Amino acid sequence: MKPAGLFAGGEVLGCLGVTLAALVAAACKGTEPSGPTALQAPSITVSISPTIAAVPAASTARLTASVANDASNGGVTWTLSCSATQCGRIAPVTTPSGAAATYTAPATMPSNANITATATSVADKSRAASSTLIPIGHIPGYEIGVDYHAYGSDNLSTAFITIYNQPQVRQAVRAQLQGLADRGATFIHTSIWFVTYPGTTNFGETWRATFPMTDQEAANLRAFAQDVAAVQGASGNRLRLDIALMWLGASDYTSGSPTTGLGYNKDLRAAEFTSRVETTTDKVLAAVSDITRPDGVRLVDTIFFDPEVMTRAK
Repeated sequence: MKPAGLFAGGEVLGCLGVTLAALVAAACKGTEPSGPTALQAPSITVSISPTIAAVPAASTARLTASVANDASNGGVTWTLSCSATQCGRIAPVTTPSGAAATYTAPATMPSNANITATATSVADKSRAASSTLIPIGHIPGYEIGVDYHAYGSDNLSTAFITIYNQPQVRQAVRAQLQGLADRGATFIHTSIWFVTYPGTTNFGETWRATFPMTDQEAANLRAFAQDVAAVQGASGNRLRLDIALMWLGASDYTSGSPTTGLGYNKDLRAAEFTSRVETTTDKVLAAVSDITRPDGVRLVDTIFFDPEVMTRAK
């Protein structure tokens, strides 16, 4: 007796035999044959550039979103993480390569968080990408200070108090002060190093002020203070000025002694050294004590008599 099975060409093909097609295999397993698997369209994806952007107060930034695999070419919608008052505004701009937007930061930046701009696919609202917008500007409730005494990276030749009467130097410092305020600074800390003996060389190093302070150096300090007072940042913030008096070289009171002589050369007797300190501090006070900002606030409220701490020196 032959086993029950299917016939093909007069031969019996048992379920344990060789299958001729997927239909035979399905029949042997007792299952329904399945049709061809349907091809699935690739998922929509959204990307954004830049993913992080620093934005000064009241300025704009460009954001670009790209949507892949969107057959409808529906683009994106743009949203911000907080209200227009706190976060600013975002406006869509259509571009050939995708959807872009112009973000405008508020005049006063929020104090509690960064801002998130999100681009969401119109065709598939579950697909989105975000950019973090870092506020740069005055943050209410916070004071931001800058240690600023040189307009270039080389402190030796770009410290500016001794050369502030040079027009190009004053112009460079004014521009930098405005930039510092626009980025949120609310006070400037400027140090003055009294180093050089009167009538001697400073070796071309502009950080070396004279001990005692010269009339020109005092006039330079006053002009600098007036320029600091005139600055107003993009967020409406104004600057204060702290001054630090630094004693080195000719004014180094750690060299020598009051009886044998003070200063780098140990040649200044106590009375002469004290007289030079008094002359210097009097000139500093006269240069800045009466300067007020346009809003009536006194510009200089702190003068450090000796803020420098040097290991094994002071």
